[in-house]
Amino acid sequence: FDDKGIRFYTQRDYIVITDKFKGKFTAPVLGLKKTAMFAKYGNPKLKDANWEAYQMAYGIMVVYYNSAATINKVIISTKSTDDIDLCSQ
Repeated sequence: FDDKGIRFYTQRDYIVITDKFKGKFTAPVLGLKKTAMFAKYGNPKLKDANWEAYQMAYGIMVVYYNSAATINKVIISTKSTDDIDLCSQ
């Protein structure tokens, strides 16, 4: 469902949601600034220049930032940061 901003990677056990997604999150993160993530979720478990991975009760949430340091893509998985295998897109 790329045109809807959601992609399921069933063999890798994760979901990718982009800024094209028009649905709602229980805890909205799309469009948040990078600085707002610490207040909501604390320190990321892993991070790089363009993304951060947060440990959640269900597994992990990886958020990607655009050039304005705003979240434009979210990956949700039941796996841990040690176990996830992300596809490059």
